[in-house]
Amino acid sequence: MTFLPENSSTALAAWWGAVVATLVLLWDVYKHLASGPRLTIEAQANRIMLGERRTGQREKVDGTWTVVTVANRGTQPTTLTFVGFEFFSSPLRRVLRRPTTSFFAFPHDAGQPIPFTIEPGGRWMGLFKETEGFPDAYRSGILTSGVKSTASNRLVRCRVAFPPAQQITATELW
Repeated sequence: MTFLPENSSTALAAWWGAVVATLVLLWDVYKHLASGPRLTIEAQANRIMLGERRTGQREKVDGTWTVVTVANRGTQPTTLTFVGFEFFSSPLRRVLRRPTTSFFAFPHDAGQPIPFTIEPGGRWMGLFKETEGFPDAYRSGILTSGVKSTASNRLVRCRVAFPPAQQITATELW
């Protein structure tokens, strides 16, 4: 049963309107799902830190550091509430999300504090001082870093990169 003749301009306009309305609806669903904060995280261990004393004299700060950087690539601000690390002794444990060890950490005073509000396009950087033997203890498996924000209860994770340690003296730096 047909309500409109097959070749009428009214039927063509009705089909055109139905297709355009469907595409607009799908676009609005996509925009809704893509809006909000979108966090990306990067973590690197075994880093050295350079600084200046209040007198203006440059110095190398003792020890090595793990640097965690979080960027908000979304459309809304969010607040970081948690930074943690998980160690997996094997790739299978990583796939099953069964960490051998997990711990949370507080950033050093030289970094930015937690909680911290990240605006769209903004960035947070946390510095974590490594204890003696830290990189060697975690090279045998998979170490990941994760952050939580007020936008989601999910942990945003990344694998911690372990570049080789370099022996640098203060005179080589400047």
